[in-house]
Amino acid sequence: EQGKVEFKEKLRMFTKLTVIVPLILSISLMFFQMFCGINVVVFYAGTILETAGLNPKEASFSADFGVGGIQVIFTFISVLLVDIIGRKILLNVGGILLALSTGILGLYFFMTEHFCHHDSSAFYCADHFGYLAVACLAVFIIGFSTGWGPIPWIMMGELAPLQVRGIVSGISAALNWCFATVVTGAFYKYQETVHSYGAW
Repeated sequence: EQGKVEFKEKLRMFTKLTVIVPLILSISLMFFQMFCGINVVVFYAGTILETAGLNPKEASFSADFGVGGIQVIFTFISVLLVDIIGRKILLNVGGILLALSTGILGLYFFMTEHFCHHDSSAFYCADHFGYLAVACLAVFIIGFSTGWGPIPWIMMGELAPLQVRGIVSGISAALNWCFATVVTGAFYKYQETVHSYGAW
């Protein structure tokens, strides 16, 4: 009976702005974390590496271990820096790196798709400029791992009042997986509609 009363009290707290605002902020952080496209980039990493001239086996191996290694290293760096330079700076720097890397990657795919089939020897084609795609992939993973990867999870636990922290965290984490499913499931259809360069 006491447990039911406590649960009802917690639910009543969700009518207060001191709980509603942190919940909205936590969900928003999770939304942007997934809709930056991290899952798509990780799934697409092998294809990106193949454009740089690696064979499929090498590309798959490099994608698995290279991407994972970068994530571990820069997430650790982010955890060390988060209380020194602040969450906002890490999110902003991470967001800038994400935007720059995907923008340049989109330009790369645009150039290769529209021009390379006419002249595969052009300097911007994969054989000559494929390292740009690899560099963009690395910068994207670095940007995500220093900002939008770990910081939303840290802030989710800090924003909510202690009494409802578990519920807020549970809702935010569940929606995070929902957002991940939507992004991953919709990307290939989206890519067919706007082409690779438009999707990036």
